[in-house]
Amino acid sequence: MKLTKNRKLKLITKYTVTWLICTIIIFTSFIIWRRHLVIRDDGFNIYYPAMAYIREWFIDVLHGHVRLFDFNIGFGDDVLGALSCLGIGDILVLPFCFVPVNLLELSYSASIMIRLFLAGLVFLFLLDDDISDSVRIGGALLYSFCPYAFTYSFSFLLFATPMVWLPLIAMGVKDILRGKALWSKKLFFGVLFLSMIGFYFIYMAIIAFGLYLLIDVCFSIRDRSFSAKVRRYLAVVGTTLLGICTAGVFLMPLVILFLQSPRTGNIVFSLKSLLGFSFHFGEMSRNIFTIRYDNIVNNGTECDLFRLPWISILSVVSVCFLIHHHKKINKTRLMVIGIVAIIGIISNGANSIMNAFSIPYIRYHILIFLVLSYITAVTIPYFKSYWNQVDAICVGVIVAINIFTAIKTNTYSTAWIWTILYILFAVVLLLLLQFRRSSTTIAFMAILWVIAYGYLYNAPFEKGGYGFVGFTYGVRHEALDAVHNSKLYDVESADDFARYDLRGASLNASLMLNKPTTYSYYSICNGSMLSLLSEYGVTPSIQGTFIYQGLDERQPLESVLSVTAYNNGTNEDEVTYNECRLPLGIGYNRLVRSEELQGRSQIEKQELSSYMAIINDEIELPDNTDVAITSGTDLDDYLSEHSIEIEDLNCLVNTGDTISITDDSMTVSGSAVLGIDFDNSCRLDSYDEVYLVLPDFYSNDRSDILIDNKVMRIVPQTTESSYLPNYDRYINITDLYEDGRVDVIFDGWHNYHYTGARVLIVRRGEYYDAYEELKANSMKDISIDNNSVSGTVDNDIDVMMLYSIPYSQGWKAYIDGIETDLYRSDYGLMSAYVPKGHHDIILRYRSPGIFIGGIMSILGMIMFIALEIINRYSGA
Repeated sequence: MKLTKNRKLKLITKYTVTWLICTIIIFTSFIIWRRHLVIRDDGFNIYYPAMAYIREWFIDVLHGHVRLFDFNIGFGDDVLGALSCLGIGDILVLPFCFVPVNLLELSYSASIMIRLFLAGLVFLFLLDDDISDSVRIGGALLYSFCPYAFTYSFSFLLFATPMVWLPLIAMGVKDILRGKALWSKKLFFGVLFLSMIGFYFIYMAIIAFGLYLLIDVCFSIRDRSFSAKVRRYLAVVGTTLLGICTAGVFLMPLVILFLQSPRTGNIVFSLKSLLGFSFHFGEMSRNIFTIRYDNIVNNGTECDLFRLPWISILSVVSVCFLIHHHKKINKTRLMVIGIVAIIGIISNGANSIMNAFSIPYIRYHILIFLVLSYITAVTIPYFKSYWNQVDAICVGVIVAINIFTAIKTNTYSTAWIWTILYILFAVVLLLLLQFRRSSTTIAFMAILWVIAYGYLYNAPFEKGGYGFVGFTYGVRHEALDAVHNSKLYDVESADDFARYDLRGASLNASLMLNKPTTYSYYSICNGSMLSLLSEYGVTPSIQGTFIYQGLDERQPLESVLSVTAYNNGTNEDEVTYNECRLPLGIGYNRLVRSEELQGRSQIEKQELSSYMAIINDEIELPDNTDVAITSGTDLDDYLSEHSIEIEDLNCLVNTGDTISITDDSMTVSGSAVLGIDFDNSCRLDSYDEVYLVLPDFYSNDRSDILIDNKVMRIVPQTTESSYLPNYDRYINITDLYEDGRVDVIFDGWHNYHYTGARVLIVRRGEYYDAYEELKANSMKDISIDNNSVSGTVDNDIDVMMLYSIPYSQGWKAYIDGIETDLYRSDYGLMSAYVPKGHHDIILRYRSPGIFIGGIMSILGMIMFIALEIINRYSGA
């Protein structure tokens, strides 16, 4: 029966009412606890502040000011490239940004819910016309509230967006392959909007739908219809490329930024890893097909956490039914797609390919759930006619496996209630199928599964649920108050450019408070700055994995990076104002090439940065310049000349009974303390610092280590190496010097690569004099305007001007209006040679790729309009 306009309206109405009923039940815990969906993790750290920033950015655009670079993004980065993964190109974010800031939490939650609603709505029309309304709604709800939605869309705001565009893309591909048209607006806009939100999802969609086309090609060759379909395949490819091209103005800056990041530096390919399944089978928390229990302690209360299988029993039954009856119902092609989906959800190879052979992650599972929801909806109408004993046995086996898993893993607790309810659900489903009940009844079972899974996922631990509601902020502006209660909000603003090294509640609070910081999440941290952090041995994962929280109170780095205030190492509430803050442009009359520093420790490099620019690029200086090049043994003489001493303190390591050390391996049994006593008999002067050093220290699994008030997260070597391939841990413990002891406290059973512990003291006798000299030769009258930095110099000597701006290909430097070369310096910053005298200096920024991306977008829109005109006049 064709979907007439009247039937479509009735279908949408039924879906909307059913969706709202499900939503109310699923989010009962949120309603009772008065909670928003701003999660106390990535949601709050990344996406919540980003929404406030995106609003202000578009307001500036409307006033004719397009910011392409902003110092409030990490250490400073490209706006389009860095924030595309946070929603700056997401049209589904925009309507929810333009609200008063005190309503932002509510708007944030609403934006996620609308995406889930739209995802199911689009899915309704992905199905063929002959599918009944009840089955459509059941399949749409299975998709709208699939486990991916709860696990990822709630944690990462932007992850909900592909749920809307992927079924739209599928509709467009299906229309073209069925010969309805050689041009699909559905495919074009789906690809366009998916491309605008980042690289990963459009990459995954290309892989997935490319595989779909390959399967179709194989079947077309078999039934000899391939030649007739060649034009259709080309149309799908052409429309996809047109959509990607039209998104170029957002996509190109992101791709260029991505290629410059360390994410692409450690691509690993091995046939053994591709053919394995260890990643998924090793992480049983994924509980893809079976019940699972976790014994946890929440706020001092021990609970048995009940976890339903990710994949609904109805979806598993549908795939099994399809495999059994694919010939009878003429769905062999769909069966192959289903088998590929099941393999893809547990395959290391699929995970690796979908993540461009980099860090394993399962964001691509949204494609799997789209396939499984579609298969479930398509096969339900055939149950009544073809269900037999073989199918019943398959269901029985699935139920038996879950009963066995429940008995094996559960202890006596209230969680048994949920186990019994789940088993009853499965048995009732089996009976309904055995007695060949109507499709409407089976679709109702699908809706019950959605409600059960969603409610349990959100329900508190004490109720036997997953407890997601407990990870979110309350409605009384808790998220907003958390940002405003940070020291970053209250600290005095400097008159000129300055960063703030202050621990705030949100890593990206700078996006909301308009104050540059040294804190950022790895996904928006400029790749050049990762090199700087690594080369200077700054342990960025203090207080989180891939979370760059400050410069560890290191005086030279605080100064060089223009930090005006930072947290005291011992007391987070105490703010220290940096009397040695240097301006944005620092004039050095001495430099050293980075190859001269190979083999030197991170601390030596750090100390030298206070006296000379470290040049990473090839550079030719003019003849008779005042800038001197230091090399070889002169470096040691220079350190000595300026009273810089780095020495080991005598220390004694106490392992206790719970830590054992064999060769280069340290095994920690449970909560344990590695005590390090050191000689503190010498007096510390003003700028002296003390460091705990754990050289080449890493683990094979994730663990948290407490050192004073700093939580250092150690992650698997294969994961961490993609971002900061440096395992020498340097932790500033100056505030513990008087105690003469530092305790390294472990959080549980782990095994580490351990080669010993050292305590260093760094003495800086002439640091203040060096600071004064650098400041005297630096930029003055600094002004930061829209995508430009300007200032003046008036020096008696030639200098290498180091800018505390992350290196990027988008910057160009001009001295008195004449362009000059920029060099990578200090491993992640920029510098330019400036001759003595009075000069006006201007740095201008344009996003790399934005010009070609803009041309691509314009050409794409012109082509789109042309195709629409051709279609209209041709009667297509």
